[in-house]
Amino acid sequence: FSFVTRFAVIYMAADNKRLGESMKLAWRLFHKNWIVSLEMGILLFLVQILSLVVLIFVLIILAVPFMMLAKLAGLVASDNLFWYVVTLAIFVYMTVIYAYMAVMTGYMMSAWVMLFDRIQNGQVFSRVLRWAVSLTSKKQQPPQTPQV
Repeated sequence: FSFVTRFAVIYMAADNKRLGESMKLAWRLFHKNWIVSLEMGILLFLVQILSLVVLIFVLIILAVPFMMLAKLAGLVASDNLFWYVVTLAIFVYMTVIYAYMAVMTGYMMSAWVMLFDRIQNGQVFSRVLRWAVSLTSKKQQPPQTPQV
């Protein structure tokens, strides 16, 4: 249902269609191109997983200076410095996470809009179907006998 909703939102935004009409058009579009839509969904899911791994790595690297500063605050027995470091760390972490979310949302939405546009123009063909056709259309060659 998410695929249909995405296409309906694009119909409403790009073509100024009403909700009911855009849902019907989106369903037809999805029904005709469900394999391509599924491929795109899987690909974007994998991109998101990979980018989350990178984000976690970045957050771990960012944690090192804050942990050193917090340890320094503990050594000098300064509660104020410790809480300043914690507050700064939370602010930096939230900024990085919000920036990540903004970039990924923009990327995902533009990918769906580009797919929608290419489907509308008839420029998209399923890779799975092309792969299946290439497997089934190859002529079977007889096994070659070794020459002595």
